[in-house]
Amino acid sequence: MSKEQFKEFIKDKPYLVDYIDDGSMTWQKFYELYDMYGENYDIWKKYSNKQKTITEYLSKINIKEIESGLEKASKALEIISELTKPTETNPINVPEELKNINTFYGD
Repeated sequence: MSKEQFKEFIKDKPYLVDYIDDGSMTWQKFYELYDMYGENYDIWKKYSNKQKTITEYLSKINIKEIESGLEKASKALEIISELTKPTETNPINVPEELKNINTFYGD
């Protein structure tokens, strides 16, 4: 069996990566099984049944990191809100005679 055939064989078996990730298998071991038994052997049934449960996924989530990220995002939004908030300008005390631009020296 060639490496190319093995690569084609594992393309439609993404669940094998779970065994690599948890350290129970290596690609070398999977290749050796493939080389010895081929594609149609019952050995592959053993590996196709592994499914991660919700608790396995949830156990990998770091709540502290999520909270920290949300706090940072909230602070950033507050800063942006303050920066984009329209400001009230104090009107300059302009004398009445200068308010009307058409009036010049009493004309």
